[in-house]
This record gives sequence, C-alpha cells and structure tokens, in this order.
Amino acid sequence: MSDGSWQLQQTVVGLLDGALNVPVLANAPQDTHVPYVDIGESDALADDAQCVAGLIETLTLHVWTAFGSQKQAKLEISLIRQTLHGRKLNVSGRSFALAVVTGSRLFPDGENEFLHGVVTLRVNHYGPEEG
Repeated sequence: MSDGSWQLQQTVVGLLDGALNVPVLANAPQDTHVPYVDIGESDALADDAQCVAGLIETLTLHVWTAFGSQKQAKLEISLIRQTLHGRKLNVSGRSFALAVVTGSRLFPDGENEFLHGVVTLRVNHYGPEEG
C-alpha cells in the first residue's frame, strides 16, 4: 500500500497547473526558461492515528521569475496560497488531506538574474482505515 506521497504530489501539481499563470514542473531542468514553479524538496513525519496510517508532509514549492519587478513572483505566490491554503485535498487512496501554506519568502538568486520564491506547504494526510 502506498503512503500517499506520490498521489499527494500529483494532486498538488494538478491544482496548481489549473490555477497559475506559469508552468508547474517537478524537478525542472536547470536550463528551464522562467517563469515557472518547481515542485522541490519534501519531507514527511509519521502521524498515525487510531487504525489509520498518516503523514505530515512538507512540500517546498519554488517560484522562478526574471529579476526585476516582484509583481509576477508575488502574484504566483499569492495564487499558490489562494489555491492550497486551508484546503481539503482529494488525494487518491487517502481518506483525508488538509493543506496549509506555512510560509513564503522571495529573494534575488543567480547573481540577480532571477527572483526566487519559496513557498512551504504542509499537508496532513491519512490513508484508509485499517482492519
């Protein structure tokens, strides 16, 4: 049985792909042209509850835009928050999943070539009840 991590990522990508003005990628090649959002690092902690296996999973979303005006980067960060924060997600094979955007930051990167936004998403998700 899957722990739901891959299914969670697919759900997040699907929601963001329909809500953002830029491509949403996972493990974008280094030469990808900006702007885009990259699904980056993730980590998970066990959060089992009575007869249900669960995870507290943190996904790091990277927003990449051209250096200059912060408008586009902040717009995409805002759209990520609007799309995911406080939302119950429908994740295949999971009985419950709740997403919370816990923080974001924006800074110049690549010798002031890019603006790099980092959005931290925490999702508590639980599998089906076990016998």
